[in-house]
Amino acid sequence: ANDIMDLTIRYYIEDFILDKRIDTLVLGCTHYPLVEDNIRRLFPDLRIINPSKEIVYAIDEELKERDLEAAAGGEREQNTFYASDLSDNFMGMIEKIVKDEEVDIKFKSMEL
Repeated sequence: ANDIMDLTIRYYIEDFILDKRIDTLVLGCTHYPLVEDNIRRLFPDLRIINPSKEIVYAIDEELKERDLEAAAGGEREQNTFYASDLSDNFMGMIEKIVKDEEVDIKFKSMEL
């Protein structure tokens, strides 16, 4: 899957990066951080700005200021993902999102 993703990234952005001599790339869509590691590997000299991380930090600060953080040490809730397509691609994407987290995930199909 990494080879296919690398080919896809090269197909869509390599010429643009090289032709325009881009030195900085802002990951402006919600799904781009999912391929950030691939982009870094393919274009090691490219500076990458991931605004998603800044948004998370801002939300964290806001939750702390309003005393709305989840209680520490409590039992973890189960995360349930509803999807119309429980493909290997979707499952891989979710695993990548939560790769370093200890989460209890349950998948439910929305098929009728």
